[in-house]
Amino acid sequence: MQPLIERATARPLRSHHWSDASISQRLSHIGKFVAVTPSLQSSISFIQTLMASHLTAPEGEIAFLLGETRAGKTTAINEVIAETAEETGGQIVSQLLDDQRDSEAMVSVLVKTPNGWERPIVKIYVPKAPTFNGLLNDVLLAFDIKLPRSATFAERQLALGRQLKGQATRLVVFDDTQHICEKGKTSAAYEGADVFKVLAKTGQAQVLCVGLEHTIEIKDANPQAEWLGGEVHVVRPHDITAERSSSLATYCATLNKELPFDTPSALGEPDVFLPLGTYCDGYEGRIATIVRLAARYAIERNLPSLNRLVFENYLRDKLLIADQENPFRMTTEELETLPALVAAARKDRIVSAEKRRSRGKRNRTAFGARGL
Repeated sequence: MQPLIERATARPLRSHHWSDASISQRLSHIGKFVAVTPSLQSSISFIQTLMASHLTAPEGEIAFLLGETRAGKTTAINEVIAETAEETGGQIVSQLLDDQRDSEAMVSVLVKTPNGWERPIVKIYVPKAPTFNGLLNDVLLAFDIKLPRSATFAERQLALGRQLKGQATRLVVFDDTQHICEKGKTSAAYEGADVFKVLAKTGQAQVLCVGLEHTIEIKDANPQAEWLGGEVHVVRPHDITAERSSSLATYCATLNKELPFDTPSALGEPDVFLPLGTYCDGYEGRIATIVRLAARYAIERNLPSLNRLVFENYLRDKLLIADQENPFRMTTEELETLPALVAAARKDRIVSAEKRRSRGKRNRTAFGARGL
């Protein structure tokens, strides 16, 4: 078992007891804590290797970091961004687009040098239903490139190439890249990959596409995305087991030590980490989210710590999980049936929602037919 690297914020300076700290201080502590597990370190190393390979070949590479929602992909990216800022003495800056789109943030590390500003790493969120021109314009905006609307593709390409080299950009990260594959057209994925190709071929930058596992369809739609590197790293969940020596147990025990309670909690016990891991499918980001929200639930009720009963009540009271689907009410044997129960319940909710929308549509049609 590889050891965890714990990165924790300090306890409140004004008190030695969490019970004397404000709710904000207590929640901020657990919310900002990052346990660099072997899984997270593997993702970080993949990104760092890609970044370190900048300019080692005539063209940049296009690589993929894939995984389910809350698997830890964005955490890995943010860790690399923070480390890059620390190593270069740069500052992390962000900017927002103003066209009301989803996933619109841009983040980069800016480093002031005697020759001007450098931008070693940039992260761009891919909006829903992106177009080639829209995505390329986002990239230009991320590098503060201002061109007239009449600028040709060649002019935009040349300007981008100059800025990528002038700002010494090593890595451009596209987060939520699965949006490119969700327009239902192979041509959309092909066009999106063409933007990545421009960065790799014109600016010699390394490109990292981050998203759900079907993001890999980009490689199928545009072969150049595969042959410009095309390496893939998939973030895997912890195995769900009650063994105290397991990676799941180690991760939960690490979180347990950082909980903002004076009384020890029970995350390191099998009767807590097993149902918690099962409910979260073993993904670290999901586990951390549930632990943080359950901690808030406990703090608001002046509870001394987190245990199995607190998690059971939190899922019932705040997430409206039915008793028969609540993992903290199940035996070890019953937990094996939880995924099937959850899937069946989700299917029932979807069917009910579709029927409700269908009835609403019929009612609106009938209402209009009466001429009212």
